[in-house]
Amino acid sequence: MENLTHKYIAAIVIFGIGLSTAPLAQSQSSSITLTASESRTPDTFIDGPALPTLRINEYQTRLLGLLQGNVTLFYDQTFSGAFGSALVDDAVLAAMSSLTIANAGNPLSFLGPTLDGSVETSLGNNSVTQLNDPLITLTVAGFGTFGPGSLPFTWGGTDVLPYTGVPMFCEGLSNSVPTHTEDPRYSGTTVIGGTIPFAYPFGCTGGVLFTVEAGRANIHTNVNSQYQFTRQIQITDSYRIFDTYSLIGVPQAFSVPEPGSALLLAFGLMLLMVWTPRNRAGRTGPIAA
Repeated sequence: MENLTHKYIAAIVIFGIGLSTAPLAQSQSSSITLTASESRTPDTFIDGPALPTLRINEYQTRLLGLLQGNVTLFYDQTFSGAFGSALVDDAVLAAMSSLTIANAGNPLSFLGPTLDGSVETSLGNNSVTQLNDPLITLTVAGFGTFGPGSLPFTWGGTDVLPYTGVPMFCEGLSNSVPTHTEDPRYSGTTVIGGTIPFAYPFGCTGGVLFTVEAGRANIHTNVNSQYQFTRQIQITDSYRIFDTYSLIGVPQAFSVPEPGSALLLAFGLMLLMVWTPRNRAGRTGPIAA
């Protein structure tokens, strides 16, 4: 924007020379100086369409570990994270280990983790004003000063006057050159051209005083920047969600394994071998029909 304004000022100063050198030359026999200035009037704002409200959730998860049929909490920890996060997944493994130890190392199966309850608490909201890229309106005005006189400037011309780097900040624009009462730095000035309608800044601060000596003339150009911003409000609602999960360890019952088929066959053969000799020894004669 700064470079654009400087180029614009340079073009307007050249325009001012062509527009005003002739009448000034007729009324002044001395040399003519060129000055320029940048000014900025108060920014304006318009409200744009509303932005969707953002929601931020802060999760806390409590994990309880119990053995089935026992109300004792063998594990009870709260974590700053949602269920399913790596932090809580590691906690589930830690709870399983704690329950196994509590069950004297005997095997367990597990139920859960199961969601027991969830509490949502509002943490409030905040709003941030977002400003979109501004619409910038440039307004140009030119006037001549016949010495003795004075005016503020921020950028020099033929006399290689230094650029101050800071524009003048003004209350607004007027269709006439500021009077000495409105800004005592202006003296002996006359309107010579500019945009239509002419618009000259008034109520300005900043700039450097330039004095036009008696018998000399100065052509001055001012470029005013007016910024119009589109303003949008972004509202963010924050909530804390506190979830409680329980993990139940179920003790596994012990069972005696059934004998294998080979063992049963061997046992049967042994019984058969014991029974057969005894049966033969007990016979004393033929069996009657």
